[in-house]
Amino acid sequence: MWNSDGRRLPDWVEDAYDHLAPRILESDGGIPRDDAVTFLANHDDLALEVSESKFAIEQLLDRGYLYEVEGVLFITDADLKQADSSDDIA
Repeated sequence: MWNSDGRRLPDWVEDAYDHLAPRILESDGGIPRDDAVTFLANHDDLALEVSESKFAIEQLLDRGYLYEVEGVLFITDADLKQADSSDDIA
């Protein structure tokens, strides 16, 4: 995963990314930020409050794991995107 400043993300934020990234990739692009917050807050494996979901997304944006364009979240990790698209070719 991408980390622009060398500091480690909290494990629960990395877990949020691990659950959110496939959801974003499955969407043929990105997903609205509000949908990502709802997805994380409602995910049984994470047990996050809405405020925690928002915080996790902010951390992922600040560290470069995600980027946002006009309220839509996208994956920054080119390797992850490339691996996903190569699965479609096989």
